Amino acid sequence: MILQIRHPLPNQRIYIDETGFMPMMRCEAYLLDDNDQIIKAPMQWALKITENIWPAQCPSAKIGRQVLNLQGSSIGMGMWMPPFNVVCGGDAMLTVSAEYQGEVYQAVVNFTIRGRNPSPDAVVERLGGKQAPLTRLARHLSALKQFDVQGMPYLGEDGEVGIMQLCEPAAQWSQRWSWMHNVEAAKSKLQRLQGISKGYLDQHREQGHYPNNLSLSDAAVLLRETLQRFLGGTYWQWDEPNSLWRPDPPDDTLDTLLQRN
Repeated sequence: MILQIRHPLPNQRIYIDETGFMPMMRCEAYLLDDNDQIIKAPMQWALKITENIWPAQCPSAKIGRQVLNLQGSSIGMGMWMPPFNVVCGGDAMLTVSAEYQGEVYQAVVNFTIRGRNPSPDAVVERLGGKQAPLTRLARHLSALKQFDVQGMPYLGEDGEVGIMQLCEPAAQWSQRWSWMHNVEAAKSKLQRLQGISKGYLDQHREQGHYPNNLSLSDAAVLLRETLQRFLGGTYWQWDEPNSLWRPDPPDDTLDTLLQRN
């Protein structure tokens, strides 16, 4: 008698769907008698997925090891579909045990789960179009990549993650492995930063507007402050003697990306 795992194969690489969702993973195992005939028997399944996150300065890189454990059972021909409730990847181990006539048989297979980058058009559309602020940020931050050449989450120098280089708050597991979750987290962050930026700029208004030495509209002033906070730092500083907002960003990154077509 022998228990064999037919799928996944040893060292197989399984990819997360390019739409940002986990694949429909079909696990198969068969209990065979000495004549290689399939025996129907109850089976217990256990899938463990592990990702070791290398430490760096960014909060997204301080999470450490992430582990997902899924369990299930089947009766008959030995098939199981793991019920994923999170998009995740890394090193995976499938363990299967079957009981027959008082004996327990077990098999283990190790494989990996990786990601494929979505099409740039799909990302741009999700971000709001070619000229959308988030699209401009994404092109600068990651060139619209969620994964590196090995299929692992694309990381910045300090451990920022994915298309939008999420740093703080720390990226959740799905935001590391699903570009859709990564982008949606960035949208929420940008909206939050817009509120913070508005409160900051509202400290100094003249006749209901934000006076500035670039003659920009209120919307443009707010946009620059919001995007700069996404990148880090502030864009505007209040010039008390002249009663206006004056640009004083930490570098010229934002001005450069806003000027690009």
